[in-house]
Amino acid sequence: MALSPFPYLPLDDYEIRLLSFVAPPPSSSPETISLTLTHALLSPNSNSNSDSSACIFTALSYVWGSPTPAKSILINNTPFSVTPNLFSALTRLRNENFTGRIWIDAICINQTDIPEKNIQVARMAEIYTSATQVWIWLGDDSDGGALGTMRTLVRYWREFKETMEGLSEEEKNTRIEAFVKTVRGFAVTSQTVTSQTVPSQTGDDNGTQTGTGTGTGTGTGTGTDTGTETGKVDFEAIWRLFRQRKWWTRVWIIQEVVLARDAVMVCGQDLTDRVNIRWEEVRDFLQIMEWMVLFPSTADQHRRLYQIVGDVYLTALHLNTTSDDLKRNPEGLSLLDIMENMSRGNGLGDVIQATDSRDMVYGLLGMVRVQDREKIPVDYGPDTTLSKALFAVAKVLLDQIGLSVFYWVRKTPLWEKGLPLPLPSWVPDWTTPPMSNIGALATRSGVFNASKGVPSELSPEFELRTLSFAQPAISVRGILLGRVAKSGSELVVQPHSPSYMAECGTWLRELYVMVGESSPAVDEIWRVPIADFGLLSRADDENPARFKHGFGVLAGWITPPEELDDREKLAWISSESWDYRRVWRVVAQRAFVDEKGRPGLGPEILGVDDHIAVLSGCNVPFILRERQKTGGYQVLGPAYLYGLMDGEAVTENSAFSDIQLV
Repeated sequence: MALSPFPYLPLDDYEIRLLSFVAPPPSSSPETISLTLTHALLSPNSNSNSDSSACIFTALSYVWGSPTPAKSILINNTPFSVTPNLFSALTRLRNENFTGRIWIDAICINQTDIPEKNIQVARMAEIYTSATQVWIWLGDDSDGGALGTMRTLVRYWREFKETMEGLSEEEKNTRIEAFVKTVRGFAVTSQTVTSQTVPSQTGDDNGTQTGTGTGTGTGTGTGTDTGTETGKVDFEAIWRLFRQRKWWTRVWIIQEVVLARDAVMVCGQDLTDRVNIRWEEVRDFLQIMEWMVLFPSTADQHRRLYQIVGDVYLTALHLNTTSDDLKRNPEGLSLLDIMENMSRGNGLGDVIQATDSRDMVYGLLGMVRVQDREKIPVDYGPDTTLSKALFAVAKVLLDQIGLSVFYWVRKTPLWEKGLPLPLPSWVPDWTTPPMSNIGALATRSGVFNASKGVPSELSPEFELRTLSFAQPAISVRGILLGRVAKSGSELVVQPHSPSYMAECGTWLRELYVMVGESSPAVDEIWRVPIADFGLLSRADDENPARFKHGFGVLAGWITPPEELDDREKLAWISSESWDYRRVWRVVAQRAFVDEKGRPGLGPEILGVDDHIAVLSGCNVPFILRERQKTGGYQVLGPAYLYGLMDGEAVTENSAFSDIQLV
């Protein structure tokens, strides 16, 4: 039987609701979770009827999770339905005899009152900044000793750092490397178990074998509490804490943590040996992981350990990056910075997620500077879609950075719904899986200059202020250079596939055939898969001979020594082509050749007869698709085209004209 709607009282300006635990009524079970819900002032306001005393409260950071099976609690003696994960968090708080007041979004915001929800969500950054503490709930599952292990490692790390004061950088690095070796010495993984006394701050990689691991490479092990008190660290338990908890990939937790004055991480219901850890300790632990990455071991016995270290460090990379950015910019980040950061996902490429897709925009606004935030209205009304929220972001960015906003356009599932497009093609969908495309290179100053310094310009008769979601077409200045004459295959094989090297070779040879042996560009096609860019700069500035060599190895024109067996030959190809493969940008891209025989690389959805254009103010060309029935062009994405990356298309005889983008 469904519960009746909870009788919320309306909030006055600057008010929030707060919860307090109370004893359940005599008619209920003693185990019933019972709370009172009262109003409180978040900011002073003389017109409010709330208690004007200081608003002291804790805020909960958690994952809503599955709504079923719904759990019932009492709010002001009235039944109230909550998700299982929230019920678990409340159970832990109640069992800890929590006596303060707490703010929980699912209860303290009337989720059925859209105008109230719009106001309160827009105020969430202020709520989490004002909270005395943020309580991070990771779920019911035990941490397997991970939190205690992390705290102990951090304690030794902090003591260790004090010993490095006054040392030179070289001396510090030597000591840090010794600390990393010590950690490796007592690390427990599913692959191996080694033991060493923890407080030692020197050591080597020759730990004593003492048993077998308690976890597994897939995280299904028991994860027994092998903390540092026993001279061992169960890294499998740490891996499970980071990789098997949904909390790390939810969009709302980012601002909840990085804006918090103080945050503490909690999981599990067992209070007999409970360990909580503060977020600053987690940050220090991630610093240890970073040092382990910087001082790696290639020993086979550490293979699983370094898989774990990489996974753990990268899982929280987006949180670390955003925290650092906000410390440098306490007034808030630009809208572009926060959208770009979150579009990358975490360091492992996991997509940041939200139950309501609009929260992929609204959940980030609390970290954005006020002048940008105020231009993006929070609206959970039924007529506001994700597309409309993304359009609002794009309109602000178009005003701020001009046509450069198109650098982030990439294929989106929204395009697959047919025509007319539910999302204008020039609007980036920041919620799609992250990828490294040509547009990312275009943002780097001085790398490419396809428009030869011509400033970004909308058509003279087009007024940005009139742009609306109902009429989303924009008119820009650009040059149509020609069409795609040939298109190649998309390289979809995964790097771990046994056929990876062979399929890479097939893809490169297909490109060679498309260009043609007699083409003047044939000797330059090695530039195409890497978009003529190395690790940090243009390919010609980074010893291009190694890139040419890697291209030849993958294409099969440079062969392994004959005396090697098949396995050794494959390892040789992998090694000899690594410098090239590590910088290529073929994922979600497709090679092509234009009408003049110039090779290029563009979005995987490009096809023959698509147009190639240089747009004013943009550093790279774009692939456009003409819409015959509706008129205008669809933006498919940025591209690399050999011979057109440095302004060659902008000459005295070329003229920028109006191009309508839909």
